[in-house]
Amino acid sequence: MGGATGIRTRVNLRFAAGKMATKPGRKRKVITLESKIKIIEELTKGKSQRLVSNIFEVPKSTVADIWKLREKIQLHVSSSDNPSLAKKRCIIREAQFEDLEKACYLWFIQQRSKGAPVSGPLVQEKALQLFSGVYPDRDPESFKGSSGWFHKFCCRHGIRSISMQGESLSADVSAVDPFKSELAKIIEDEGYTLSQVFNADETGLVWRGMPSKTLVHCGEKHAKIFKKSKDRVTLMACANSTGTCKLPLVFIHTSKKPRCFKHMDMKLLPVNYYNQKKAWMNSHIFETWFHDKFVPYVKKFCEHNKIEYKILLLLDNAPAHPSTEVLQSKDGKVKSMFLPPNTTSILQPMDQGILEATKRLYKKSLLRHIVLENEANSMSIPDILKKLTIKEAVYWSAQAWDEIKSDTLRKGWNKLLLSVEVSTQDIAGSCFESSGSSDGNSSSGNNSSDNPRSSDDVRVSSDGAGVSNDTEDFLDLFQRLGYTPGDENWQTPENWLVQDADDPGFQLMTDTEIIQEVSNITHPEESSSEDEALIEDQNSVSDAQACDALDISLRWLESQEEVDPVHLLLVKKWRDTAARKRFKNLKQKTLLSYIK
Repeated sequence: MGGATGIRTRVNLRFAAGKMATKPGRKRKVITLESKIKIIEELTKGKSQRLVSNIFEVPKSTVADIWKLREKIQLHVSSSDNPSLAKKRCIIREAQFEDLEKACYLWFIQQRSKGAPVSGPLVQEKALQLFSGVYPDRDPESFKGSSGWFHKFCCRHGIRSISMQGESLSADVSAVDPFKSELAKIIEDEGYTLSQVFNADETGLVWRGMPSKTLVHCGEKHAKIFKKSKDRVTLMACANSTGTCKLPLVFIHTSKKPRCFKHMDMKLLPVNYYNQKKAWMNSHIFETWFHDKFVPYVKKFCEHNKIEYKILLLLDNAPAHPSTEVLQSKDGKVKSMFLPPNTTSILQPMDQGILEATKRLYKKSLLRHIVLENEANSMSIPDILKKLTIKEAVYWSAQAWDEIKSDTLRKGWNKLLLSVEVSTQDIAGSCFESSGSSDGNSSSGNNSSDNPRSSDDVRVSSDGAGVSNDTEDFLDLFQRLGYTPGDENWQTPENWLVQDADDPGFQLMTDTEIIQEVSNITHPEESSSEDEALIEDQNSVSDAQACDALDISLRWLESQEEVDPVHLLLVKKWRDTAARKRFKNLKQKTLLSYIK
């Protein structure tokens, strides 16, 4: 008995000792994804795992595990619709029906952009409808669309202001004055100057669109009808409210690198070029532009003008625009804010004639080109259009945006900022002129847009209600092509100018298109224009050819009354550069010949 008692006593003592030993042990620490991202950033800088574990007070083994999973963690946070919300989570938990949730979210943001009332049961019902299309091989009974699923869906996508009873997201004229008061208060409380308040907006452009029933050459029976899907692009303009900072135009085409740009570095284009299979703006392109182009550009603008680096970007509720949590710089200095739904035509500055003026200037360049080719070379209109490439569209678009004056940009804000006092300091500065954007793009926002020599003077009316009437110029160009008013074979210049007026630059998809989009999310397709493939590939220009051409150009410019001395010096600079390269290559060839 004594021996057994002794054994039990020793066992109890050991148990008690073990219990006491674990009591003062390390307490389990929960690490959020935000902390994990910071740990990864510190390790990326070259700090040792031991040092990082001491900084964040976590075991070294935990730091090692986080480093092993770094790609998965970074991808989860960056691809989330609400990164700030994702960072608050501690573990990565994917949705059971991930593609279905993507489809539901696409549908939801489209409803939000239209101002349609959205309720919890409506989202659940739409999810049930989309399920069979997204997962045709699965049993429809495997998804119930329950309230629990809806709650998790809202949490995952950062949807806060939606109730199970139904909440209308629409807004009408009654929302205008309250928002203007709210914006004025934010500008005052946060200490923004008007130079620090920006707006961006998209529009569709039919880049070689001509009336389908018109412009038939006398030797042809029918006019060539071009496909709208192949002839439209999306443009996005962005500028501040004082007109002193105008970012390069965003240009979205179907092809990643059209053949006409084969020998060119795309970063040297005067626009920010992107591609999407249908040339629409989408959330991925917009987010990329915001972080890679907009944030670095406005930071340079603030440094150049010696003003505090903080920016407010105003946007409409388009489906292509990510949430405000996504559209925020890492340092929190650049923020975004949405206009009330259904108030774009009333409040959005770019929609007060600025985008329309840009497109009219583009179409004037297009029409002039057609007239000159028709008169000089006797080419038929369809042949002229067929010969056009997206390169001309890029340069004409950039030129049109460059010709928009600072005063025009300021007038576009009149309806939104009437209650905000504009100081002379806000508009006294010259337009921001950069040697290039963050990737080498040249700035469109320079003083050339205010050059009095400009022959095109498309202005926004004083109340920002639209552009001035310049249809006489277009009528003259139409008549040079054979147009007579009242001819049924011709579309009027007025109707031709507004053929893409209702193109918002983003796609409002049907349920079928949403399902197709979700199915292709992980396998994006790049389409190229069929007409681009028909264009004869151009060889690169040699240094000798460039030198001779620039020399002729310089002699021609010197005899023109309209020439600016700055332009002469610029052409001479490039002529000298081509000459140096020509001499260098010639010298190398001579040495090689001597060696042989």
